[in-house]
Amino acid sequence: MQGAMNKAGLRKELVTRRMALSSHDVAQYSSLIARRLLQDDTIKFEGIVHVYTSHAAWNEVDTRPLIDQLATMFPDLTIISSPQDAAALLPTQPCQLILVPVLGFDDLCNRIGMGAGWYDRFLVQQPQAHTIGVAFECQKYSAVPVDAHDIPLDIIITESATYSRL
Repeated sequence: MQGAMNKAGLRKELVTRRMALSSHDVAQYSSLIARRLLQDDTIKFEGIVHVYTSHAAWNEVDTRPLIDQLATMFPDLTIISSPQDAAALLPTQPCQLILVPVLGFDDLCNRIGMGAGWYDRFLVQQPQAHTIGVAFECQKYSAVPVDAHDIPLDIIITESATYSRL
């Protein structure tokens, strides 16, 4: 059931949805998401690109093959990633593109993450960056609760659709 829900309750539901995916589904869907991302003519891969480091135990979209593909396809690209630690320092380089992990999202490209606020703080410092979330379609929610500090993403790509607020 999708209706009004607080962020903590929604996170619990969305983690359950994502953890219900098999490792085969995660690998297959991650590959489809990477293909959709790399074939999108509106996305410019240049300068400095931040790609989050996926966490396999969390059933996140696997970004490791995508990072390898980006490095091969765009040898002049600078790819940075962040440790999976909410206390990690924020990158200071101005990024042209930021690939953001998504726990849940809605049609307006509002996202909900794991709750530590690392990406909220990072995105505020990178207003010039094009922001793209990657998620599985099962992570879509009718209306993600939004707080004043939450920043919607420009695009969210799943294995079956692209959502854009632009």
